[in-house]
Amino acid sequence: MPSVRLSPMFNDQTLTAAGAPASGYKLWTYAAGSSSQLSTYTDSSGTVAQANPVVLNAAGFPASPIWLQSGLGYKFVLTDANGVTIRTVDNVSGVNDVGATANQWQPSGANPTYVSANSFTLAGDQTGEFHVGRRVQATVTAGTVYGTITSSAYSALTTVTLAMDAGALDVGLSAVNLSILRADKPALPYLSVAGVQKLINGGAEVAQRGAVSLTTSAQYGQVDRCAIWASGGVVSAGSLVQNTAAAVGRTGKSARASGVTLTGAGVISWRYRMEAADAIKLKNQAGSFQIAVMHDVGNAVNYTIIVRKPTAADNFTAVTTIATSSSMAVPTGTATPLAFPNIALGDCSNGLEIEVQAACGAVVTKNFDFTEWQLQEGASVTPFERRDIQSELARCQRYYEKGNYSIWSSDVGAVNYTYYTAVFFKVQKRVTPTVTATSAGQSSNFPSARVANALGPDIMQIYATSTAGGSQSYFTSTWDATAEL
Repeated sequence: MPSVRLSPMFNDQTLTAAGAPASGYKLWTYAAGSSSQLSTYTDSSGTVAQANPVVLNAAGFPASPIWLQSGLGYKFVLTDANGVTIRTVDNVSGVNDVGATANQWQPSGANPTYVSANSFTLAGDQTGEFHVGRRVQATVTAGTVYGTITSSAYSALTTVTLAMDAGALDVGLSAVNLSILRADKPALPYLSVAGVQKLINGGAEVAQRGAVSLTTSAQYGQVDRCAIWASGGVVSAGSLVQNTAAAVGRTGKSARASGVTLTGAGVISWRYRMEAADAIKLKNQAGSFQIAVMHDVGNAVNYTIIVRKPTAADNFTAVTTIATSSSMAVPTGTATPLAFPNIALGDCSNGLEIEVQAACGAVVTKNFDFTEWQLQEGASVTPFERRDIQSELARCQRYYEKGNYSIWSSDVGAVNYTYYTAVFFKVQKRVTPTVTATSAGQSSNFPSARVANALGPDIMQIYATSTAGGSQSYFTSTWDATAEL
Protein backbone atom coordinates (compact mmCIF):
# COMPACT_ATOMS: atom_id res chain seq x y z
CA MET A 1 0.00 0.00 0.00
CA PRO A 2 1.28 3.47 -0.82
CA SER A 3 2.29 6.19 1.59
CA VAL A 4 -0.33 8.94 1.40
CA ARG A 5 -0.83 12.60 2.33
CA LEU A 6 -4.05 14.55 2.84
CA SER A 7 -5.24 16.42 -0.24
CA PRO A 8 -5.05 20.21 0.17
CA MET A 9 -8.23 20.68 -1.83
CA PHE A 10 -11.72 19.26 -2.36
CA ASN A 11 -11.94 17.94 1.21
CA ASP A 12 -13.98 21.05 2.08
CA GLN A 13 -17.53 21.64 0.92
CA THR A 14 -17.88 22.38 -2.79
CA LEU A 15 -20.62 24.80 -3.85
CA THR A 16 -22.32 25.51 -7.16
CA ALA A 17 -22.18 28.93 -8.83
CA ALA A 18 -25.53 29.64 -7.15
CA GLY A 19 -24.07 28.86 -3.72
CA ALA A 20 -25.85 25.53 -3.27
CA PRO A 21 -24.05 22.31 -2.28
CA ALA A 22 -22.56 20.66 -5.40
CA SER A 23 -24.59 17.49 -4.95
CA GLY A 24 -23.74 14.80 -7.52
CA TYR A 25 -20.74 16.68 -8.86
CA LYS A 26 -17.86 14.44 -9.93
CA LEU A 27 -14.20 14.79 -9.06
CA TRP A 28 -11.83 13.02 -11.45
CA THR A 29 -8.18 12.50 -10.54
CA TYR A 30 -5.31 12.04 -13.01
CA ALA A 31 -1.55 11.94 -12.98
CA ALA A 32 -0.26 15.50 -13.23
CA GLY A 33 -0.09 16.82 -16.76
CA SER A 34 -1.89 13.87 -18.30
CA SER A 35 -5.22 12.18 -18.93
CA SER A 36 -4.12 8.98 -17.20
CA GLN A 37 -6.30 8.28 -14.16
CA LEU A 38 -4.51 8.10 -10.81
CA SER A 39 -6.16 6.72 -7.68
CA THR A 40 -6.71 8.60 -4.44
CA TYR A 41 -7.40 6.92 -1.07
CA THR A 42 -10.04 7.06 1.67
CA ASP A 43 -7.82 7.30 4.77
CA SER A 44 -4.27 7.71 5.99
CA SER A 45 -3.51 4.00 5.72
CA GLY A 46 -3.68 4.09 1.92
CA THR A 47 -5.36 0.69 1.82
CA VAL A 48 -8.67 1.55 0.14
CA ALA A 49 -8.78 3.45 -3.13
CA GLN A 50 -11.52 5.99 -3.79
CA ALA A 51 -13.81 5.51 -6.75
CA ASN A 52 -12.68 7.56 -9.74
CA PRO A 53 -14.57 9.81 -10.09
CA VAL A 54 -15.38 10.69 -6.50
CA VAL A 55 -19.09 11.67 -6.45
CA LEU A 56 -19.88 14.46 -3.98
CA ASN A 57 -22.75 13.84 -1.55
CA ALA A 58 -25.86 15.94 -1.00
CA ALA A 59 -23.87 18.35 1.16
CA GLY A 60 -21.14 18.81 -1.48
CA PHE A 61 -18.51 16.78 0.41
CA PRO A 62 -16.69 13.61 -0.64
CA ALA A 63 -18.03 10.59 1.23
CA SER A 64 -14.52 9.99 2.63
CA PRO A 65 -11.51 12.30 2.97
CA ILE A 66 -9.26 12.43 -0.09
CA TRP A 67 -5.69 11.24 0.42
CA LEU A 68 -2.99 11.46 -2.27
CA GLN A 69 -0.06 9.16 -2.95
CA SER A 70 3.19 10.58 -1.61
CA GLY A 71 5.73 11.63 -4.18
CA LEU A 72 3.18 12.01 -6.99
CA GLY A 73 1.50 15.00 -8.56
CA TYR A 74 -2.21 14.98 -9.40
CA LYS A 75 -4.54 16.74 -11.77
CA PHE A 76 -8.10 17.34 -10.46
CA VAL A 77 -11.02 17.81 -12.85
CA LEU A 78 -14.37 18.81 -11.30
CA THR A 79 -17.49 18.29 -13.43
CA ASP A 80 -21.17 18.74 -12.73
CA ALA A 81 -23.52 15.77 -12.55
CA ASN A 82 -23.84 15.82 -16.36
CA GLY A 83 -20.10 15.70 -16.96
CA VAL A 84 -19.61 19.37 -17.87
CA THR A 85 -16.17 20.50 -16.67
CA ILE A 86 -16.35 23.17 -13.97
CA ARG A 87 -12.74 23.43 -12.85
CA THR A 88 -9.33 21.89 -13.53
CA VAL A 89 -6.37 22.10 -11.13
CA ASP A 90 -3.04 20.54 -12.10
CA ASN A 91 0.17 19.63 -10.25
CA VAL A 92 -1.40 19.07 -6.84
CA SER A 93 0.61 17.30 -4.13
CA GLY A 94 -0.41 16.12 -0.67
CA VAL A 95 -0.05 18.38 2.37
CA ASN A 96 3.60 18.60 3.52
CA ASP A 97 4.62 16.06 0.90
CA VAL A 98 8.37 16.66 0.84
CA GLY A 99 8.76 13.54 -1.27
CA ALA A 100 6.87 15.03 -4.19
CA THR A 101 9.76 14.96 -6.62
CA ALA A 102 9.77 14.43 -10.33
CA ASN A 103 9.66 10.84 -11.50
CA GLN A 104 10.34 9.80 -15.07
CA TRP A 105 7.50 7.25 -14.85
CA GLN A 106 3.87 8.16 -14.26
CA PRO A 107 1.01 5.77 -13.49
CA SER A 108 -1.15 5.26 -16.56
CA GLY A 109 -4.30 4.65 -14.54
CA ALA A 110 -5.20 1.87 -16.96
CA ASN A 111 -5.57 -1.80 -16.08
CA PRO A 112 -3.62 -3.94 -18.55
CA THR A 113 -4.67 -7.41 -19.68
CA TYR A 114 -1.86 -9.74 -20.68
CA VAL A 115 -1.93 -10.99 -24.29
CA SER A 116 1.59 -12.14 -25.11
CA ALA A 117 5.22 -11.72 -24.12
CA ASN A 118 5.24 -8.26 -25.71
CA SER A 119 1.61 -7.11 -25.91
CA PHE A 120 -1.39 -6.27 -23.75
CA THR A 121 -4.83 -4.71 -24.09
CA LEU A 122 -6.53 -1.79 -22.38
CA ALA A 123 -10.18 -0.84 -22.09
CA GLY A 124 -11.32 2.00 -24.35
CA ASP A 125 -9.32 4.04 -26.82
CA GLN A 126 -5.94 4.65 -25.15
CA THR A 127 -3.93 5.28 -28.34
CA GLY A 128 -3.41 8.95 -27.43
CA GLU A 129 -1.43 8.16 -24.29
CA PHE A 130 -0.05 4.81 -25.44
CA HIS A 131 1.38 6.12 -28.71
CA VAL A 132 4.14 4.66 -30.88
CA GLY A 133 7.62 5.44 -29.57
CA ARG A 134 6.63 6.09 -25.94
CA ARG A 135 8.42 4.16 -23.23
CA VAL A 136 6.56 1.81 -20.90
CA GLN A 137 7.42 0.42 -17.46
CA ALA A 138 5.48 -2.75 -16.63
CA THR A 139 5.08 -4.69 -13.40
CA VAL A 140 5.11 -8.46 -13.98
CA THR A 141 5.67 -11.60 -11.93
CA ALA A 142 9.43 -11.32 -12.31
CA GLY A 143 9.49 -7.66 -11.26
CA THR A 144 9.80 -4.61 -13.50
CA VAL A 145 10.42 -4.73 -17.25
CA TYR A 146 10.71 -1.99 -19.85
CA GLY A 147 9.84 -1.57 -23.50
CA THR A 148 9.04 0.86 -26.30
CA ILE A 149 5.64 0.99 -27.97
CA THR A 150 5.86 -0.15 -31.60
CA SER A 151 2.14 -0.38 -32.31
CA SER A 152 -1.02 0.93 -30.68
CA ALA A 153 -4.37 0.19 -32.31
CA TYR A 154 -7.95 0.57 -31.13
CA SER A 155 -10.82 -1.73 -32.06
CA ALA A 156 -13.15 -2.37 -29.10
CA LEU A 157 -9.96 -2.60 -27.01
CA THR A 158 -6.61 -0.85 -27.37
CA THR A 159 -3.90 -3.37 -28.26
CA VAL A 160 -0.40 -2.21 -27.36
CA THR A 161 2.69 -3.96 -28.73
CA LEU A 162 6.17 -3.39 -27.29
CA ALA A 163 9.75 -3.89 -28.31
CA MET A 164 11.10 -5.19 -25.00
CA ASP A 165 14.48 -4.05 -23.68
CA ALA A 166 14.95 -7.35 -21.88
CA GLY A 167 12.67 -9.82 -20.17
CA ALA A 168 9.05 -10.25 -21.16
CA LEU A 169 5.48 -9.62 -20.10
CA ASP A 170 3.72 -12.50 -18.38
CA VAL A 171 0.35 -13.45 -16.91
CA GLY A 172 1.32 -11.57 -13.74
CA LEU A 173 1.12 -8.23 -15.58
CA SER A 174 -0.53 -5.90 -13.07
CA ALA A 175 0.43 -2.32 -13.93
CA VAL A 176 1.86 -0.22 -16.72
CA ASN A 177 3.50 3.17 -16.21
CA LEU A 178 4.24 5.67 -18.96
CA SER A 179 7.34 7.78 -19.45
CA ILE A 180 6.80 11.45 -18.68
CA LEU A 181 8.47 12.30 -21.97
CA ARG A 182 6.26 11.70 -24.97
CA ALA A 183 7.43 10.59 -28.41
CA ASP A 184 4.73 12.39 -30.40
CA LYS A 185 4.86 15.80 -28.70
CA PRO A 186 8.19 15.89 -26.85
CA ALA A 187 8.66 18.56 -24.20
CA LEU A 188 12.39 18.77 -24.77
CA PRO A 189 13.46 21.01 -27.65
CA TYR A 190 14.70 18.76 -30.43
CA LEU A 191 17.68 19.83 -32.46
CA SER A 192 18.19 17.82 -35.61
CA VAL A 193 21.71 16.44 -35.65
CA ALA A 194 23.15 15.79 -39.08
CA GLY A 195 24.09 12.16 -39.50
CA VAL A 196 21.41 10.59 -37.31
CA GLN A 197 19.78 9.20 -40.47
CA LYS A 198 21.78 6.27 -41.87
CA LEU A 199 19.53 5.55 -44.87
CA ILE A 200 19.12 7.39 -48.17
CA ASN A 201 16.06 9.04 -49.74
CA GLY A 202 13.97 8.44 -46.63
CA GLY A 203 11.43 11.03 -47.72
CA ALA A 204 10.93 9.30 -51.11
CA GLU A 205 11.72 12.59 -52.88
CA VAL A 206 14.26 11.32 -55.43
CA ALA A 207 12.66 9.39 -58.29
CA GLN A 208 15.08 9.04 -61.22
CA ARG A 209 13.50 6.03 -62.92
CA GLY A 210 10.18 5.57 -64.63
CA ALA A 211 7.33 3.52 -63.18
CA VAL A 212 7.50 -0.27 -63.56
CA SER A 213 4.95 -3.04 -63.17
CA LEU A 214 4.67 -4.86 -59.86
CA THR A 215 5.90 -8.45 -60.03
CA THR A 216 6.86 -11.22 -57.64
CA SER A 217 10.54 -10.29 -58.07
CA ALA A 218 12.13 -7.51 -56.04
CA GLN A 219 12.81 -4.51 -58.27
CA TYR A 220 13.53 -0.83 -57.97
CA GLY A 221 10.57 1.29 -59.01
CA GLN A 222 10.26 5.00 -59.59
CA VAL A 223 11.56 5.95 -56.12
CA ASP A 224 15.30 5.48 -55.61
CA ARG A 225 16.92 3.10 -53.11
CA CYS A 226 13.92 0.92 -52.24
CA ALA A 227 12.70 -2.24 -53.93
CA ILE A 228 9.11 -3.48 -53.78
CA TRP A 229 7.49 -6.76 -54.78
CA ALA A 230 4.55 -9.07 -54.10
CA SER A 231 4.46 -12.64 -52.84
CA GLY A 232 2.00 -15.26 -51.62
CA GLY A 233 -0.26 -15.07 -54.65
CA VAL A 234 -0.63 -14.18 -58.32
CA VAL A 235 -0.13 -10.56 -59.36
CA SER A 236 -2.45 -9.39 -62.14
CA ALA A 237 -2.12 -5.62 -61.72
CA GLY A 238 0.01 -3.02 -59.98
CA SER A 239 2.86 -0.60 -60.57
CA LEU A 240 5.73 0.90 -58.56
CA VAL A 241 5.45 4.67 -58.64
CA GLN A 242 6.26 7.81 -56.70
CA ASN A 243 3.09 9.08 -55.06
CA THR A 244 3.37 12.88 -55.10
CA ALA A 245 0.12 13.45 -53.20
CA ALA A 246 0.58 10.98 -50.36
CA ALA A 247 -1.48 11.44 -47.21
CA VAL A 248 1.43 10.08 -45.18
CA GLY A 249 4.67 11.94 -44.48
CA ARG A 250 5.36 15.66 -44.41
CA THR A 251 6.43 16.11 -48.05
CA GLY A 252 3.49 14.24 -49.53
CA LYS A 253 5.80 11.86 -51.37
CA SER A 254 6.03 8.11 -50.93
CA ALA A 255 7.10 4.93 -52.66
CA ARG A 256 3.80 3.38 -53.70
CA ALA A 257 2.69 -0.02 -54.89
CA SER A 258 -0.26 1.33 -56.85
CA GLY A 259 -3.42 -0.39 -58.03
CA VAL A 260 -2.37 -3.79 -56.69
CA THR A 261 -4.47 -6.83 -57.54
CA LEU A 262 -3.13 -9.91 -55.79
CA THR A 263 -4.60 -13.31 -54.98
CA GLY A 264 -4.19 -15.76 -52.11
CA ALA A 265 -2.21 -15.00 -48.97
CA GLY A 266 -0.79 -11.89 -50.57
CA VAL A 267 2.10 -9.91 -49.09
CA ILE A 268 3.53 -6.60 -50.31
CA SER A 269 7.19 -6.18 -49.36
CA TRP A 270 9.38 -3.07 -49.25
CA ARG A 271 13.15 -3.43 -48.95
CA TYR A 272 16.23 -1.30 -48.36
CA ARG A 273 19.87 -2.46 -48.58
CA MET A 274 22.86 -0.74 -46.98
CA GLU A 275 26.34 -1.37 -48.31
CA ALA A 276 29.13 -2.73 -46.13
CA ALA A 277 31.08 0.55 -46.14
CA ASP A 278 28.23 2.17 -44.20
CA ALA A 279 26.98 -0.82 -42.21
CA ILE A 280 30.37 -1.44 -40.60
CA LYS A 281 29.92 1.83 -38.69
CA LEU A 282 26.99 0.21 -36.88
CA LYS A 283 28.85 -2.98 -35.97
CA ASN A 284 27.87 -4.29 -32.52
CA GLN A 285 25.66 -1.27 -31.86
CA ALA A 286 21.97 -0.87 -31.09
CA GLY A 287 19.94 0.48 -33.97
CA SER A 288 16.38 1.78 -34.26
CA PHE A 289 14.30 1.74 -37.45
CA GLN A 290 11.15 3.64 -38.31
CA ILE A 291 8.93 4.01 -41.36
CA ALA A 292 5.57 5.63 -42.07
CA VAL A 293 3.04 3.52 -43.97
CA MET A 294 -0.51 3.70 -45.27
CA HIS A 295 -2.88 1.44 -47.21
CA ASP A 296 -6.49 1.40 -48.37
CA VAL A 297 -7.25 -2.32 -48.17
CA GLY A 298 -10.47 -1.73 -46.22
CA ASN A 299 -9.43 -3.54 -43.05
CA ALA A 300 -6.42 -3.60 -40.74
CA VAL A 301 -3.26 -5.12 -42.23
CA ASN A 302 -0.46 -6.62 -40.14
CA TYR A 303 3.00 -5.23 -40.89
CA THR A 304 6.28 -6.86 -39.84
CA ILE A 305 9.84 -5.50 -40.00
CA ILE A 306 12.74 -7.90 -40.61
CA VAL A 307 16.42 -6.93 -40.38
CA ARG A 308 19.02 -9.17 -42.04
CA LYS A 309 22.69 -9.19 -42.97
CA PRO A 310 24.49 -10.82 -45.91
CA THR A 311 27.03 -13.56 -45.36
CA ALA A 312 29.54 -11.80 -47.63
CA ALA A 313 30.24 -8.11 -48.09
CA ASP A 314 27.65 -6.48 -50.38
CA ASN A 315 26.50 -9.90 -51.61
CA PHE A 316 22.90 -10.46 -50.57
CA THR A 317 22.54 -13.84 -52.28
CA ALA A 318 22.62 -15.43 -48.82
CA VAL A 319 21.42 -13.57 -45.73
CA THR A 320 20.83 -14.32 -42.06
CA THR A 321 18.16 -12.74 -39.89
CA ILE A 322 19.27 -10.32 -37.18
CA ALA A 323 15.85 -9.50 -35.72
CA THR A 324 12.14 -9.61 -36.52
CA SER A 325 9.62 -7.20 -35.05
CA SER A 326 6.26 -8.15 -33.65
CA SER A 327 3.27 -7.95 -35.96
CA MET A 328 1.86 -4.40 -36.04
CA ALA A 329 -1.75 -3.79 -37.09
CA VAL A 330 -2.20 -0.80 -39.40
CA PRO A 331 -5.79 0.45 -39.82
CA THR A 332 -7.05 1.11 -43.32
CA GLY A 333 -6.77 4.67 -44.61
CA THR A 334 -4.65 5.79 -41.67
CA ALA A 335 -1.13 7.20 -41.91
CA THR A 336 0.71 5.07 -39.36
CA PRO A 337 4.28 5.34 -38.04
CA LEU A 338 5.94 2.00 -37.35
CA ALA A 339 8.97 1.65 -35.09
CA PHE A 340 11.41 -1.17 -34.40
CA PRO A 341 13.70 0.26 -31.70
CA ASN A 342 16.72 -1.10 -29.89
CA ILE A 343 17.81 -3.72 -32.43
CA ALA A 344 21.02 -5.50 -31.42
CA LEU A 345 22.73 -5.32 -34.82
CA GLY A 346 25.74 -7.45 -33.90
CA ASP A 347 28.43 -7.87 -36.53
CA CYS A 348 26.69 -6.28 -39.51
CA SER A 349 29.91 -5.27 -41.26
CA ASN A 350 28.92 -7.10 -44.48
CA GLY A 351 25.85 -4.91 -44.95
CA LEU A 352 22.25 -4.59 -43.82
CA GLU A 353 18.91 -5.44 -45.37
CA ILE A 354 15.63 -4.11 -43.96
CA GLU A 355 12.33 -5.53 -45.20
CA VAL A 356 8.82 -4.37 -44.31
CA GLN A 357 6.08 -6.91 -45.04
CA ALA A 358 2.40 -6.00 -45.33
CA ALA A 359 0.31 -9.19 -45.06
CA CYS A 360 -2.64 -7.88 -47.04
CA GLY A 361 -4.12 -11.14 -48.36
CA ALA A 362 -6.11 -11.09 -51.60
CA VAL A 363 -6.72 -7.50 -52.76
CA VAL A 364 -8.12 -5.76 -55.83
CA THR A 365 -6.73 -2.39 -57.03
CA LYS A 366 -5.36 -1.37 -53.62
CA ASN A 367 -2.51 0.98 -52.76
CA PHE A 368 0.41 0.70 -50.33
CA ASP A 369 2.56 3.72 -49.38
CA PHE A 370 5.99 3.76 -47.72
CA THR A 371 7.88 6.89 -46.67
CA GLU A 372 10.03 8.51 -43.97
CA TRP A 373 12.20 5.44 -43.46
CA GLN A 374 15.09 5.96 -41.07
CA LEU A 375 17.71 3.81 -39.35
CA GLN A 376 19.71 5.41 -36.57
CA GLU A 377 22.18 4.36 -33.95
CA GLY A 378 20.71 4.07 -30.46
CA ALA A 379 18.00 2.33 -28.47
CA SER A 380 15.08 4.55 -29.50
CA VAL A 381 13.73 6.46 -32.47
CA THR A 382 13.88 10.24 -32.74
CA PRO A 383 12.07 12.55 -35.16
CA PHE A 384 12.75 11.86 -38.82
CA GLU A 385 15.81 13.70 -40.15
CA ARG A 386 15.03 15.75 -43.26
CA ARG A 387 17.80 16.40 -45.76
CA ASP A 388 17.86 18.86 -48.65
CA ILE A 389 16.90 17.39 -52.01
CA GLN A 390 20.30 17.99 -53.64
CA SER A 391 22.23 16.00 -51.05
CA GLU A 392 19.69 13.16 -51.26
CA LEU A 393 20.03 13.10 -55.06
CA ALA A 394 23.82 12.90 -54.81
CA ARG A 395 23.57 10.02 -52.35
CA CYS A 396 21.18 8.17 -54.66
CA GLN A 397 23.50 8.68 -57.64
CA ARG A 398 26.15 6.55 -55.97
CA TYR A 399 23.86 3.63 -56.84
CA TYR A 400 21.96 4.84 -59.91
CA GLU A 401 22.39 7.75 -62.30
CA LYS A 402 20.94 8.65 -65.67
CA GLY A 403 21.77 11.32 -68.22
CA ASN A 404 22.06 12.13 -71.91
CA TYR A 405 24.77 12.99 -74.40
CA SER A 406 25.27 14.00 -78.03
CA ILE A 407 28.03 13.91 -80.66
CA TRP A 408 28.05 16.27 -83.61
CA SER A 409 30.42 16.45 -86.57
CA SER A 410 30.53 18.78 -89.57
CA ASP A 411 31.56 15.87 -91.76
CA VAL A 412 31.81 12.11 -91.75
CA GLY A 413 34.08 11.33 -94.61
CA ALA A 414 33.35 7.69 -95.11
CA VAL A 415 31.63 4.62 -93.83
CA ASN A 416 32.81 2.88 -90.63
CA TYR A 417 34.02 5.97 -88.83
CA THR A 418 33.62 5.34 -85.10
CA TYR A 419 32.83 8.29 -82.88
CA TYR A 420 33.34 8.10 -79.12
CA THR A 421 32.23 10.24 -76.24
CA ALA A 422 33.30 10.02 -72.62
CA VAL A 423 30.75 10.50 -69.86
CA PHE A 424 31.99 11.39 -66.39
CA PHE A 425 29.53 10.46 -63.67
CA LYS A 426 28.36 13.19 -61.33
CA VAL A 427 28.99 10.89 -58.36
CA GLN A 428 31.48 8.06 -58.05
CA LYS A 429 29.61 4.77 -58.14
CA ARG A 430 29.75 2.12 -55.43
CA VAL A 431 31.45 -0.20 -57.94
CA THR A 432 32.01 -0.11 -61.68
CA PRO A 433 28.39 0.12 -62.82
CA THR A 434 26.35 -1.69 -65.41
CA VAL A 435 25.64 0.86 -68.14
CA THR A 436 23.21 1.06 -71.04
CA ALA A 437 22.70 3.63 -73.78
CA THR A 438 19.61 4.04 -75.90
CA SER A 439 18.97 5.95 -79.09
CA ALA A 440 17.42 9.38 -78.86
CA GLY A 441 18.12 10.45 -82.43
CA GLN A 442 20.72 10.39 -85.19
CA SER A 443 21.45 11.51 -88.73
CA SER A 444 20.82 9.05 -91.52
CA ASN A 445 24.41 7.88 -91.67
CA PHE A 446 24.47 6.55 -88.09
CA PRO A 447 22.70 3.43 -86.88
CA SER A 448 20.27 3.47 -83.96
CA ALA A 449 22.45 1.06 -82.00
CA ARG A 450 24.75 2.48 -79.34
CA VAL A 451 27.53 0.78 -77.45
CA ALA A 452 28.24 1.75 -73.83
CA ASN A 453 31.15 0.58 -71.71
CA ALA A 454 31.88 1.45 -68.11
CA LEU A 455 35.58 2.13 -67.66
CA GLY A 456 35.41 2.40 -63.88
CA PRO A 457 33.25 3.81 -61.08
CA ASP A 458 33.81 7.36 -62.40
CA ILE A 459 33.56 7.18 -66.20
CA MET A 460 31.91 5.43 -69.14
CA GLN A 461 32.25 5.67 -72.91
CA ILE A 462 29.56 5.56 -75.57
CA TYR A 463 30.24 5.11 -79.28
CA ALA A 464 28.63 4.43 -82.64
CA THR A 465 30.03 3.69 -86.09
CA SER A 466 28.87 5.52 -89.20
CA THR A 467 27.25 3.62 -92.05
CA ALA A 468 27.95 6.25 -94.70
CA GLY A 469 29.67 9.56 -95.27
CA GLY A 470 27.86 12.84 -94.90
CA SER A 471 27.90 16.33 -93.49
CA GLN A 472 26.34 17.62 -90.28
CA SER A 473 26.33 14.13 -88.83
CA TYR A 474 25.22 13.49 -85.28
CA PHE A 475 23.82 11.00 -82.84
CA THR A 476 22.27 11.57 -79.41
CA SER A 477 21.34 9.19 -76.66
CA THR A 478 20.20 8.66 -73.11
CA TRP A 479 22.10 6.47 -70.70
CA ASP A 480 21.89 5.01 -67.25
CA ALA A 481 24.39 3.48 -64.86
CA THR A 482 23.42 1.17 -62.02
CA ALA A 483 25.48 -0.06 -59.10
CA GLU A 484 22.58 -1.18 -56.91
CA LEU A 485 22.98 -3.81 -54.23
